[in-house]
Amino acid sequence: MPSITRLMSAAGIELAIVISLFPSSASKADQYRVIPLKHPNSDIGGQPVSFADSGMIVGHVFNNNSGALGHSTPGYWDFNGDFTPIELGGQLGGIFTSANGGVFVGNYGSSLVTPLPTSGIPSGRAFAILNDTSTLLDISLTPNRDAEIVGINQDGVVAGSGEVPFIIDGISYPVPRAYIWSGEDGFNDLGDIGGRFTRATAINEPGNVIGYAEDQNEFQRAFFWSEEDGMIEIIPRSWGESRAHDINNINEVLLSLSSSIFSPPVRTNNPILWRASDDYIEIVPPSGTGGRAFAINDLSQVIGQYLNENGQNTPYLWDPQTGAVDIQSLLSENSPWQIIGIGDIDNQGRLIGLAAIDGSIKSVLLTPVPEPDGCVIFMCLLIITFSLNRQRTQINGLSTYEFTPKSKTLFCKP
Repeated sequence: MPSITRLMSAAGIELAIVISLFPSSASKADQYRVIPLKHPNSDIGGQPVSFADSGMIVGHVFNNNSGALGHSTPGYWDFNGDFTPIELGGQLGGIFTSANGGVFVGNYGSSLVTPLPTSGIPSGRAFAILNDTSTLLDISLTPNRDAEIVGINQDGVVAGSGEVPFIIDGISYPVPRAYIWSGEDGFNDLGDIGGRFTRATAINEPGNVIGYAEDQNEFQRAFFWSEEDGMIEIIPRSWGESRAHDINNINEVLLSLSSSIFSPPVRTNNPILWRASDDYIEIVPPSGTGGRAFAINDLSQVIGQYLNENGQNTPYLWDPQTGAVDIQSLLSENSPWQIIGIGDIDNQGRLIGLAAIDGSIKSVLLTPVPEPDGCVIFMCLLIITFSLNRQRTQINGLSTYEFTPKSKTLFCKP
């Protein structure tokens, strides 16, 4: 098992964290085992969305083949693959996108022909629900319009996007706006970078939000939002349009660039990893082209997909030390499972997604073989947190991370 070396700068001190966690991509296969995620109706299936706290995987199962939001039952799986549904009551259905501290968040809709709470809301409403009470709380930004929740952190702060009316030439148009919500402070619009459109895509435990927004010329720009500094762009405009897709708890952000006439230092269709030291790293998939990235953990490991030599979308796992590897190659050569897609990765290297077996598509959990030592991972993350618990210092024109026990927000400031 190889060593993963993480070099981080904090207050001018280089901290090397060397831990042995995962099997080498060069070693034999069977580095992951597949655990099917059970469904009440196995013929229809379901969709795991993300890892949550307390060893849960949140998502939903389908009640029929319609694909309608209201025809799904939200719930969660444990790591043995057992599913616990949470009924929303009435004629409602929905999906969970995240959970933290016993609070589940997601989107809900009606199983009736006319969406609830009123007609004209096909994409659903944002909600939070307490597992012990099953009380649904609508937390959409405005009444009678679409909303989407992307996550909740340990302090109960929810991030999402909701439609608000904008009047243009006397006509009202629905425009998405990124916001956060908490039971204590209510709604907070995250502002903008000169345009109307803003969309949140993720929130981390310290309370920072990423996403993308339109500038005054209606070009999309990746943003990073913090309580201290508000919304800032994290890709130079000369690089072209960009989007931010995921963020981990040490403020590393997954980005993508669109094709453009510009010539950035990293001109690529592959994803980019941005760090608060103004560091940009290209994430090169196994084939070296056509990559996408979906999620990143606190060890800077990334999952995504790329186009293989046959033009097929193929899931990959990327590590900053060892590079990218086809996830299918991490299963035994005689495995009956064919990995179709991976949606999330946790700090122990577990993966969730979809896989095919015997002509059927199943939701699956992939766990490393052997399982990584949880105590080692905990000590590694504890060292990372400790290294960030210091005063702000300037590095390459940007500040290092700042964290104090009295603050819920981890800031980076230009």
